[in-house]
Amino acid sequence: MEKLLVKSRRYRLIPVVFVTYSLAYLNRANFGFGTAAGMAQDLGITSAQSSLLSSLFFLGYFFFQIPGTLYASNRSARKLIFWSLILWGALGTATGMISDV
Repeated sequence: MEKLLVKSRRYRLIPVVFVTYSLAYLNRANFGFGTAAGMAQDLGITSAQSSLLSSLFFLGYFFFQIPGTLYASNRSARKLIFWSLILWGALGTATGMISDV
């Protein structure tokens, strides 16, 4: 019975993980596409600032992966995913409103 429960959880969780990972990949890739298309020149971003901005993706994963895992294992993975996606959407929307660094 327990194997069946684990299997059903896996089938519900895999699509969420796939969609979330795909969106995270697109988010990182879009910065690269924007940089290649001349976004840095349009926004007045120097090469040092561009390097810092691209490294922030790595730093975000680095600093929040372990605390997020601890929160999910000790409290609720569902709440962690929900609030992470809400915050990610809000910050993604906010980046569309910038006009300079």
